Amino acid sequence: MRVILKLKVKEPLSVGLESIGTTTLLYKLPVVKDNGDVLDIPIIPGNSIRGAFRDVMVIQFLQDVKETWKSNQSRNSNITVNAGTLMTLFSGGIMAKSGEHDLNAKKISEKMNNYVKPLLPLSIMGCALAKFMVPSKLKFGIGYPIVEETKDLIDDLIEDEPKVKLEDILISVQMMRKDDKVKMSQLDQLGIQTNFEELDEMMGLTEEESGSKESAVQQRFVREAVAPGAEFVTYIEELIPLTDVEWGLVIKTLENFTNIGGAICRGFGKVKINIINKDDNKFNEYKKTYKNFINKEIDKIIEALKIDPEKDLISKSKGGKTNKSKKAEDKTLISFT
Repeated sequence: MRVILKLKVKEPLSVGLESIGTTTLLYKLPVVKDNGDVLDIPIIPGNSIRGAFRDVMVIQFLQDVKETWKSNQSRNSNITVNAGTLMTLFSGGIMAKSGEHDLNAKKISEKMNNYVKPLLPLSIMGCALAKFMVPSKLKFGIGYPIVEETKDLIDDLIEDEPKVKLEDILISVQMMRKDDKVKMSQLDQLGIQTNFEELDEMMGLTEEESGSKESAVQQRFVREAVAPGAEFVTYIEELIPLTDVEWGLVIKTLENFTNIGGAICRGFGKVKINIINKDDNKFNEYKKTYKNFINKEIDKIIEALKIDPEKDLISKSKGGKTNKSKKAEDKTLISFT
């Protein structure tokens, strides 16, 4: 199945490629037109969409697990997650570069059944476990702007005729980083003394700029961006067939997927996603199946969250015991309420 997504830009959208001086350039892809012209088109790389999507999916999954766990009044304990598992959920883990790993079909099968399948984001998005790679089931397409210049690139995704030109959606946003010594001087009220002479020297200020508590250091920089109101189109499709349960989490994640690109904390990147080929009945059924899965497998999921992702895959010391002590393993558990 392929899900076609239209992204409406609500704030300046800036997927940065590189910086030249104080300017961060947009990620652009050279595109060859039918007439032989080559245009640089700002895009949203599939990998950028995938990374942002994975973060939202993990948070959505953990929230759903927490709600189900807490809904049973007999469960008063907090949920604990192994630090390695948390990193694997968000980043996909790290492939081992050294050390012996005695992998066999039995160990891989056990790891898939007891760890990967209960933790749906790993099953859907893939992960690395020691020297064992779980492939992603989803492909994330490039996001192309819906403009006249990209009509022939997106004609299989949308039927609407683009009404704007590329040049109309490109903007530059001036930003500022400010270190205001007035705010620092207010710490005097708390009995905290600030040596402004040392501060000025550390900042490299001239004599004219230094010597005053009211002086400030400002750094201006620019980000190229796509203007609010512009639209992009992309898609998500199966590389390996997803179960109805997995599609339920994917659909639920899409409903809460609102930010892409850089400088999000500075007011960039908010988007509104519309599923063009949405089937409400089918999608609601997927979400219901996903909810039932969480309810049914909650205990197995809770246990999987505690597992060291490399346990039983890392080499063991003589005597059959792992090199980690029980005390050391406990330090890798993170509790959340």
